[in-house]
Amino acid sequence: MRKTLLIVSAVFAASLCMAQPNTEPSDEIKKFDWMVGEWVSSSVWNIDGMEMPVETKVLAVWDGQFLRHTTVSDFGMMEMTETMMFGYDAKNKWYFSSAYTNMAPMPRVEYGRLVGSTLVMISDPWEIMGDVSVSRATIVKVSDDEYTFTLEFKEGGSWTLINESTFKRVEK
Repeated sequence: MRKTLLIVSAVFAASLCMAQPNTEPSDEIKKFDWMVGEWVSSSVWNIDGMEMPVETKVLAVWDGQFLRHTTVSDFGMMEMTETMMFGYDAKNKWYFSSAYTNMAPMPRVEYGRLVGSTLVMISDPWEIMGDVSVSRATIVKVSDDEYTFTLEFKEGGSWTLINESTFKRVEK
């Protein structure tokens, strides 16, 4: 009996090894292959009329089926960190992300579409620094070595600009 159980276990383990799941990014998410690498930006955030200069570093790497962005934004007096997983939902034909930041107790979840070289992502309501917000992030590919990023928050029925940045690839 013990020998039979051992043989069945070995066959089961071998079959699992042979039927590996596909962990490659989809063709839709591979459209962002140009983004893999390190990026930097110097810009200004404007929140409630208060302007804050910020130096931002982004590292984008493939992580299985996802593009993982790790971001550090240095405001001088404080640092905001964020880790985001970015993917594509083939059933609903939209991009999605789930982002975790040190400024919010829950993740920010966004959905969006790519039109030409412009990706627009709109979040579900999420809590950041005690306020519930809806955000819109727009990324425009300028070249393989440059993109623009715009961040807006919804206030009432309109969008308020928080930040516009130009990111440049860090030379290797």
